[in-house]
Amino acid sequence: MERYRSEKTKIQCVSKRSLFTCLILFAVFALMFTMFNLHDTDIKDLSDDDESKRSAFLVDSKFCRIPNMDPFESSLKSFFHIHKWKACPSKSLVFQDENALRVNHSVIKRWYNNTFKICHVWPIVRTIDDRHILYKKKFLEFKTDILIPHDYIKVKCFNKRNRVIFTNYHAFIQKKKTSERNHTNSSSVFKLLKTNPYSARAKVHMDVMLLGIDSVSRLNFMRQLPETRQYLLQKDAIEMNGYNKVGDNTLVNLVPLLTGKYLKDLPWNESLGMLPFDKYDFLWKKYHRNGFRTMFAEDAPVLATFNCAKYGFKVQPTDHYFRPVTLAIGRDNSVWSMKRRCVRDRSITDMVLQYTYDFVRTYNDTPHFSLSFITSLTHNDMNNAGYSDLEYQRFFHKLFKHHLIKNTFVIFFSDHGIRFGSYRSTYLGKLEERLPFMFLIPPHWFKQSFPHMWNNLKSNSHRLTTPFDIYETLVDILDMKKAMKRDHNEEIESTQRKRISLFRKVPLNRTCEEATILPHWCTCHESKPVKITDSIVAKGAQYLVKCINKKTSQLRNLCDQLELVSIKDAVIMAANTNLLRFVRNRNYVINRHVVYGNKVNTIIKDYQLTIQTNPGGGLFEGTVRYDSKTKHFSLLGDISRTNMYGDQARCVSNARKFCFCRSNTTSLSS
Repeated sequence: MERYRSEKTKIQCVSKRSLFTCLILFAVFALMFTMFNLHDTDIKDLSDDDESKRSAFLVDSKFCRIPNMDPFESSLKSFFHIHKWKACPSKSLVFQDENALRVNHSVIKRWYNNTFKICHVWPIVRTIDDRHILYKKKFLEFKTDILIPHDYIKVKCFNKRNRVIFTNYHAFIQKKKTSERNHTNSSSVFKLLKTNPYSARAKVHMDVMLLGIDSVSRLNFMRQLPETRQYLLQKDAIEMNGYNKVGDNTLVNLVPLLTGKYLKDLPWNESLGMLPFDKYDFLWKKYHRNGFRTMFAEDAPVLATFNCAKYGFKVQPTDHYFRPVTLAIGRDNSVWSMKRRCVRDRSITDMVLQYTYDFVRTYNDTPHFSLSFITSLTHNDMNNAGYSDLEYQRFFHKLFKHHLIKNTFVIFFSDHGIRFGSYRSTYLGKLEERLPFMFLIPPHWFKQSFPHMWNNLKSNSHRLTTPFDIYETLVDILDMKKAMKRDHNEEIESTQRKRISLFRKVPLNRTCEEATILPHWCTCHESKPVKITDSIVAKGAQYLVKCINKKTSQLRNLCDQLELVSIKDAVIMAANTNLLRFVRNRNYVINRHVVYGNKVNTIIKDYQLTIQTNPGGGLFEGTVRYDSKTKHFSLLGDISRTNMYGDQARCVSNARKFCFCRSNTTSLSS
């Protein structure tokens, strides 16, 4: 009873003399609550717009805006056609199965009319440097399946008349003994992660797979490899949309990724071209010193990164090295078909992917680092990439299916876009060349075990990034304990923005200058004011109003149709002049200079417009793209409302920022 009386005493506003005061207070609080909710709704809409504007720009900051172009833009159709995968025509008499050679008896029966007699195997060995191989005496004759103890072999098969009826080449991964060097193996990783404390995560190592394709831009990847892209995105791959190259060709973009330095800072220059690259501290050396088994594979010996007009390596650079077998294949024209895409029944792309797969399978319980770079298919023709779409999709599917990358950080990338041909001379061609594709694929447990790093990777997918950042990330992977101690949300000083691990938050306001991207490589577009009386601006503003009205077209019985009152501001996004005039680079280091030509015509132009409409006085901001060839506009991203709409849209629950209720007009007229 006493408790009831005390509670009753506390509620003073039940008394008659304070009832009036309580009613006033209630009304004030109700009004504040309504205004707060209304304001909150407006702010939410505006912030949603900012997020959705990412579809207009790959990177969107005050200091860097990289436009998001449509890979299937109508004006580009004449440049592109899509090739689909085709099986290689040859039938293999002998085929490779892990470390075995197997005789294909069905092929013998069908194609060789049972005239097959025997096969001989010659081991291939690397000798004094990257340019020299030799064949040992044949070590074995076989008629049935056989295990191969060598790294590379040439196989020849003969008929009963002792004539050669089949020749082919194979590369194998022969497992080397591995020292532990304070690393856990893959099976131990998951036992540690089940406990999930900080100390356990710090002990976990990740394997690394770098897989590169020459000359494939982000947009061309979308055109030519849609199956692979869709599969990777389903596997939570993170696409680095603002990944900008830092140099002209493969060498000057891979060296920063593998060393964290420009060529000149290694130091290296053209006068050293006939000296080996052995002395430089590439990432595979760092990983090897930490107990990792290493592999390096390229498909085109003449175009290889460190061998094209250069010496290459004197000592084999990694534990497993694909180059010797490519030298042998390259010198034997009899095994090639389909414009040197196929080696007997396998494409050269598939051979590199199989070698990579065999390496990962062989060292699945051992720390390992691999770098594979595939050049020949795409180096000179941007439309050839489509041939390999299913090969890459199947490669990744097989890795995931057999759980071979459950502890692997995969980086799937290109060095640059296409550097030759008529498309390269266009504005979009120049833009694409500088924006190669880049995917990061952490192991499935990474998101849960390192949530801050995962969130930063996701945020950085729309930041300006470079090969230097990939290097720093790979250095972090080598020492996750050290990486975990860092404050990943700490603001990075402008003087320290050349190399930023992608586990940290790359500043949104990072500039090309801070990232050491030279002006002619920089894809960040500059904002330049345009007169609001410009005829294109006027047409663009009318188009923007049309887009706004389309948002409420199904609500016309409730929402008024808006009309343009005025254009408040107009800005055009333009690439820097150096990019538009760039023709070519001359030399890597010594006497290096840039050749400029006439400024290319930018057929596609992006305008950011701020307009006011009536009724209601709404202020709207949107970006429209104008195609000067077709004379058509298109809307990029969403449209922002930059002033409060309050109760103007009280008649609808959707599209509120675009609606001026007809009831408002009625009440005003009355």
